Amino acid sequence: MSWRNRWQRTAEAPFQKSPRYSSLDVVLYVVVLCAAGTIVSFAGELPLERVLGINFVTGWFALDLAWSATNRFVKLTSVYDFLSFGASIAAAIALWWAWGGYDTFVHANAIAAAALAVYWGYSEEVSRTTKWHERGTAKVVALYGIATILALLVCWTQEITFLLHPWYAAFVLNALATQERTPALWTRAAHGYTWGTLIFELGRDRLVFSKFFY
Repeated sequence: MSWRNRWQRTAEAPFQKSPRYSSLDVVLYVVVLCAAGTIVSFAGELPLERVLGINFVTGWFALDLAWSATNRFVKLTSVYDFLSFGASIAAAIALWWAWGGYDTFVHANAIAAAALAVYWGYSEEVSRTTKWHERGTAKVVALYGIATILALLVCWTQEITFLLHPWYAAFVLNALATQERTPALWTRAAHGYTWGTLIFELGRDRLVFSKFFY
């Protein structure tokens, strides 16, 4: 093969890949999340300028995940995909609104979150030659794990009560979920519930970027 043919094949290769999702998919993904957050904000009687600001942040978070090279949850292949994602978001918001003040509910969610994190790591689709430290989920755990350990040290030295917010756990679970995997209805629902937990905190204006761990 001549150098010219090799150059042409290299240049054309990226354009031969099928898109991971359509424009409509990503619009629906973002709009559903922003709509859910807007409902929470208005139900919490937040002023309009706060509602608009929260929608900006929600859209930012949603697009950030949509642009992840391994995220397959954005593509909605059927009505059932859409319903499993949307219904689980609504369920999470309703449950957190009704029982978020009860320790039993919070602890149950913490246990479920830990189990889901293990599943996301176990079910990541990688080749047999991929080493454990090369897995996307391993890198996510390392990143957030180091950040959490540093926060624990700071809180301990400054005599600050350490607090692990539900929305922080949702960030970690979303990052784990959107590694390489083929979505199913129940995993879409798990991803939606995780989003719903984050949307509930964000929609009520309780997500403070300067207070991740206290």
